[in-house]
Amino acid sequence: MYIYRLLGPEEKIVYLTRMHVITFLPTVIIFVAAFLAWCFLPDVASLREPIFRGLRFFNLATLALLLGGVVSGIRCAIDYFTSVYVVTNQRVFMKRGWLVRRVVEVFLSRIEGITLRQSFLGQLFNYATVEVIGTGGTSDFYLDVPNPEAFHRVVQQQMPTHRATSA
Repeated sequence: MYIYRLLGPEEKIVYLTRMHVITFLPTVIIFVAAFLAWCFLPDVASLREPIFRGLRFFNLATLALLLGGVVSGIRCAIDYFTSVYVVTNQRVFMKRGWLVRRVVEVFLSRIEGITLRQSFLGQLFNYATVEVIGTGGTSDFYLDVPNPEAFHRVVQQQMPTHRATSA
């Protein structure tokens, strides 16, 4: 795995997670819409007339939604399987991307704070956007982090000031 090549000689992974499966929610919504279009649009009388090469509106609408769902599913799968959030004994980092890779890291000694941004759905399904605030006011956003309280707790436990006071 790519992240193991990023580790320093004395660095150990303490916490590792992927994006929450809620990432696939747009895909599910599109497929449900395609199913509903396939079930209910044929009942609308004005939509029964062929509009393009013998195809009816509901056929084209359902096909468009299915294609949109497939494209959305591929995009979501790439995001999900190529995103990793890692806390080590020295830093916090995020790796995202497949063809174009993006790695963001903050050393634990440079972290000033962590903010959890959790919507109603996030509270319901236990995920959040985690903002890691570094010295100088820099911010890195970690999207759709599952179990954000655990992520936050592990980062706090690994920070040098916490280790010094608990030793």
